[in-house]
Order: sequence, then structure tokens, then C-alpha cells
Amino acid sequence: ARIFFCWIDALFWAGCRRELYQEDLYANPREADCEKLANKFNTYWAIEEEKKKQGRKPNLSLVLFKCLWWRILLQGILFFLEELCIVIQSVVLGYLTEYFTLQTPTEAETRNAYLYAAALVTLAFFMMVLHSNSYLIAQKIGMLARILCTGGVYRKALELS
Repeated sequence: ARIFFCWIDALFWAGCRRELYQEDLYANPREADCEKLANKFNTYWAIEEEKKKQGRKPNLSLVLFKCLWWRILLQGILFFLEELCIVIQSVVLGYLTEYFTLQTPTEAETRNAYLYAAALVTLAFFMMVLHSNSYLIAQKIGMLARILCTGGVYRKALELS
């Protein structure tokens, strides 16, 4: 049901029948807890503000990286694996193309061609899984970065008022 997004059908049907209320919506994930993220952001931002005393500029990008480093690392690993699959797929495709240049292929060469074709399908499946998960993580990184920045601006506005 999670693969085909059937979990949201009940919300769609409720929205078609009546006006949606706050109780109808799903709860935020724990990882998107604004208070926890804002505290983490403020801790790293205070360290960056100490740089002002040394004559350097605070770096917002560095603060965001420190808050989300393991997600960014995971994103990079998934991206690397996806690119590796593309390289391997092109090599396997070259081997499969060689089969079709043979005048009279042997049984072993035909079997290898089937294995290369199966490898292409398997690599395409892995690329699909890696790409969809990489995209999901990228969306989460963007969401969390927006929460971090919004929380920082909100706390600064509270301090100024």
C-alpha cells in the first residue's frame, strides 16, 4: 500500500465529501520537529557568530551542513552508486552489442548474451530504486533546511521584538 500511495486515499475521499480539518491530517514526522531542529541550528549558529569577534563572516551554508551532514553524505553515496550503475550498464551494453556482431554465435556466447540482458534489466531496476530514494532524501534535505532557516529567522525576530 505504501508503494502505490494507497495510504492517502482516505484523506482524498474525506476531502471530496467534506471540508478537511486539522484532525484529518497526518502528524509531522519526528525528524521535522521544529523545536529540536531550531535548537540544533541555534547551537551551531552561536559558534558561527563567534567568528564575528575574530573578524570573519558567519557562514549559513556551513551551519546547514553541520545540521544535516549525515543526510547530505547519504545523498552523495546514493548519487555515486547511481552513477556507478550507469557506467556498469554501458559496459554491459557494450558486451551485449558484441554478441550481435558475431556471424555464428556459440551456445556459450548466447547464454552470456542472456546474462548480459538480465544484468541490464537488474541494473535498470537498481538505478530506479537508487534514483527514487536519492530524490526523496534530496526533498527531505530541502524541507529540513527550510525548517532550520525559518526557525532561525523566527527566533531572531522574537529576540528583536
